[in-house]
Amino acid sequence: MANDSSKVPNFGFDGRDSTYHFAVVVDSNDVRVEERFTTGEATQQLSPQVRAVMDTYRWGRVAEAVQSHFNRRLQDSKKKTAKWALGEHLLAPYLGKELTLLAWASEDVDPTDLPNVLANWLGLAPEERWWLYGMAKASSGNAEPPSSVRGWRKAIRIAFSESSAPGAADYRHAVEEVAVPRIAVDEARVPPKMGIAGSTGWLFGEDK
Repeated sequence: MANDSSKVPNFGFDGRDSTYHFAVVVDSNDVRVEERFTTGEATQQLSPQVRAVMDTYRWGRVAEAVQSHFNRRLQDSKKKTAKWALGEHLLAPYLGKELTLLAWASEDVDPTDLPNVLANWLGLAPEERWWLYGMAKASSGNAEPPSSVRGWRKAIRIAFSESSAPGAADYRHAVEEVAVPRIAVDEARVPPKMGIAGSTGWLFGEDK
């Protein structure tokens, strides 16, 4: 874990407001998404929770689009942008939850379905992603073999790869260009007035 967070690539995390954040650790073997509750020296930190692990191939298929999407939102909020690289990256909790959802939706799916997974994720509003993250975490929230996941997390993985979210069509062409095969908590509980229940009907084949 980093001792000086000011030197770590940062997607929207401000340690002055809270020490709660997510971290993405990229190495040559895999990519880990961790939920962290404190910062500072490793010996002073509460144990982080590894929420998802992605292989480098799947990460390579989605990383560029995710970086562009996050940075666009950070720019809109007058915040600094960042880039993925080897090593550790800090994320604001809301972005960490969204990335974890994408990692869960991507795990063990056929590589040819990854563009559909990414387009569906991009097609959702942030509030919808937070809500789905909260529902999936409640049933199966840690990194574990895909064959062991259940409930909402399993449903999300199937739906993101096989169905189309209402806003996914707007991103389909861009995603197919970016994601081509390459060689070599309370805030998550969205109130009904936001219309989440209706917009996620595609998860269960309810939309006509």
